[in-house]
Amino acid sequence: MKIQSTKLAYFSPTGTTKSIVQAIQRGINQNTVEHIDATKPSARKQQLQTLEIELLVVAVPVYMGRVPALLIEWLNAIQAHNTLAVCVVVYGNKVYDDALLELQKIVIKCGGIPIACSAYIGEHSFSNSDTPVAQGRPDENDLNHAEVFGQKIREKLQSISSISQISDVSVPGVYPYREDTKLWSVDLIAGAIDFQSKL
Repeated sequence: MKIQSTKLAYFSPTGTTKSIVQAIQRGINQNTVEHIDATKPSARKQQLQTLEIELLVVAVPVYMGRVPALLIEWLNAIQAHNTLAVCVVVYGNKVYDDALLELQKIVIKCGGIPIACSAYIGEHSFSNSDTPVAQGRPDENDLNHAEVFGQKIREKLQSISSISQISDVSVPGVYPYREDTKLWSVDLIAGAIDFQSKL
């Protein structure tokens, strides 16, 4: 399918999610790219709208196995119009539980059509020198994998001529979801070696 531009929408307080998204974009290699950094609360006051000729990449960190509660209202307000989408979660080397499934379901509900989903490891926001958790992640290997993932997305886009050719992307997760991320009420907090990518 002919995609004229890419929108990268991400929440990345520690920069790890943003670095993964940028690597994916390098692989997609789309010339026209718009960054929508939803990290600051003020940025989430603007509704995200996408068109059928765009590719939407949505990436969030995992909080307690879920999409961060502070993003739910903003994500649910996305207006997509049969927009092809990529869903990405970044987790702190524990598990991402239902987060990827939840993000995928939100994107579908808002009019997006997920064509690829992936989960990556990023250094945990609670990591420190005494208790390192996924320290230094994403590393070079992670970013290389994300770039290859982007290349595969580009190849998939080139191989399909219409929306009717797109099959559902199956991702791990359980619904109803298992955790309540409202326990994490503080804004601007970011959330084994195996990569979990689905095309």
